[in-house]
Formats: sequence, C-alpha cells, structure tokens
Amino acid sequence: SGDPNDPTQWVVSGVDGGTPGVYTQRASADLQLSEVYVAVSGEGDRSFVELFNKSGARIDLSDWALVSLKSGMALFQFSVGFGIDPEELLLIELGETGDRDDGRSDGALLNSKEDTAMLVDASGGVIDSVRYGGQVLGSSLIRGADGFWILGVPSPGFMNQPRDLAAPSQFVINEWQSNPLPGQDDWFEIYNPDPSNPGALRGLTFSDGESLVTLRSLVFVPPNGFVRLWADNGRGPDHLPFRLA
Repeated sequence: SGDPNDPTQWVVSGVDGGTPGVYTQRASADLQLSEVYVAVSGEGDRSFVELFNKSGARIDLSDWALVSLKSGMALFQFSVGFGIDPEELLLIELGETGDRDDGRSDGALLNSKEDTAMLVDASGGVIDSVRYGGQVLGSSLIRGADGFWILGVPSPGFMNQPRDLAAPSQFVINEWQSNPLPGQDDWFEIYNPDPSNPGALRGLTFSDGESLVTLRSLVFVPPNGFVRLWADNGRGPDHLPFRLA
C-alpha cells in the first residue's frame, strides 16, 4: 500500500535472485519517523519531525541525519554519541540554525508542496522515509496504529492523534484542462465541499476512459478547498500516468 513511485520505499532483496511469485513485505525499522509537520502558514509556524524508537534497546544516532530528498540537504545532523532510548519519542524542530546538544541544523526546511523526508544512517542508508504532496493547513502526517501514514492533528512530543476526514463520496471534479496551450499539461481539479474536514485522495482510483490508476501518494484536499492533479504521464505525488486527450 506504499507509493511504488517513491524510490525510498524499495530495498534490496535479502534473497539471491529475488523471490518471484512470493509476496514479500519490507521489514519495519526499529527507529521510525512517527510524525512530520510541514509548516504552510508562514511566520510563527515551525516544521518538525518526530522519531520513535519502538525497540527495547538504545539506538546510537551518531552522524545520522534527517534529509530532504527534493533539496538534497540535511535538515538536521545528529551529534556523535547522541542516541534515542527505548520507547522514546524524539522531537526535532526544523529551521533553527546552529549547534545543539543533540546535533546541528543549517536552517534547511522541507518543501511544503512536495518532498520526501528521510532518516539516513551514518553510511547514508535510508532507515525510514515518507513522501508527500501538498499539505493541509493545521494538519500533520502521522504513522497510524497499522503502521501506515495518515493525516493527523499536530501533537509534537505526544502520542499521535488521527484527524477526522471528509467522506470521499463528497468529492467532485470541479474543473479540468484537456487541451492545454503549448508547454502546458493536462490537469483536473478535485473539490472537497466538507466545511470542516480535509479529505485524503490516497486509495482513490482515477481513469482516462482506458486505464485505471489508484493513487498511492499522500495527497490531501483542504476543507471547502481544492487540489489539482496533473494528468501528464509524470511522476510525483500529484501526477498521474495518463493524459486527458
């Protein structure tokens, strides 16, 4: 149920020659991204990433880093000797510049439109990651009880709180462009009429009349708001592998 177009979701098979004909699932890491909040409202709104050590042992984070895939920059570099205790939630606020007891930040931030937040170890290996599209004001991405990412109420330093979502049956196609000007692409727009709750597009199936495509990325539409999906055979959380004409 992960996004197959997200390169960080793929790992090398532990079996020589692979396992054709056998369903395999990526093992869950002991240290996980638990919550990611991307600031979208401007001044006074601070992005953060929260880690959770679900193991029974302390994990050494020496020279590990939080990285933005879109910019290629380290969001936070952990200090040598710093670690996270068993069952501990570790909150890392982004955007601050300078050295801290637990590490260093040069002020880099996650992109609010589209990015992948990655936790990488000292050798550069990806331990965990989450890829997302445009974010909803006042909402965060949280790891649900089943281990999958959902929309949540920001709760830095506390247990994750799922957010109520609009029923997908309310969504309507509000506008589309199938004959774009040169240099532009096809697109269509989804409207969520729910006045209070944002909606999730992940798991919905779209069609150009010939093929069916299920959206696997974390794309949301605000309450009483709109989101545009690109029908351009492109890659990205809000792109679909077909055209409208």
